[in-house]
This record gives sequence, structure tokens and C-alpha cells, in this order.
Amino acid sequence: KQLVLAVEPQCGLPADLEIVSKQTSQDLGCAPRLLVAGRLSKWRLSLSHTAQHFAACLAVEDSLVPGIDLVEHSELNPSQFRFWLSEAEQQQLAKLPADNDVIRGALARLWSGKEAAFKTLPDATAFQPQRVE
Repeated sequence: KQLVLAVEPQCGLPADLEIVSKQTSQDLGCAPRLLVAGRLSKWRLSLSHTAQHFAACLAVEDSLVPGIDLVEHSELNPSQFRFWLSEAEQQQLAKLPADNDVIRGALARLWSGKEAAFKTLPDATAFQPQRVE
């Protein structure tokens, strides 16, 4: 809400803004939507968080779809992500020094990029992360 009001103070007060991230009819998650005084805004929003951090990205142009993702690299297990990485990405990781922090940092960059790309898609069911580099 602070980001929206920083970009457009005329949106009113924080109480006038609502961020909805569930489709009420099916109770499924969806891209966050911004309501201003109960009306759906044309602006698009992407959100991400970890235990320690929060990030928001706001697109005020109709043609833009934002995607943002944060990853806590210390919590990543590289073996869990092999299926989601392309062959080239797996080879890139294999060339890194056998240092868990280095590998997890590289994996965090790869994965957060894929997650951010995923958030920009209109049909998330078609997402194939190993095809995004």
C-alpha cells in the first residue's frame, strides 16, 4: 500500500486500498490484484517474501506485467531443483566450486528469475521452468 501511495498519492488513504490474492470462487491463489476504494485497478502488482524480507513491484502501464521473487539461499537444497533447471543451467552449477554457499547463491539467482518469469504469465499451468533461462 505504501508503494501505491508513493506512486499515486491521489489513491487515498491506506484504508482505501486492498490487495487481493485469492480467487474467491475457487479459493485458489492468483496474481495479486489491487482494489482502490473497492474498484479493481488497472495497475498490476507482484509480491514476494522470505522470513526476513518483503518485496513489491508495481506496474502502472497497462502493457507491463511485473514479476518479482525473493529466495533465501541458505534454505535451498540444490538436489531438489535439478528437475526445474535446463541442461545448460545444471552444467553451469556443476562448474562451480564445491562450496555450498556459492552453489546455493547461484541456484537462488536462477530460481528467483524463473519464479519472477512465472509470475508474468497469464496461464501459469503452462509454465515449464526448465525452458526459462
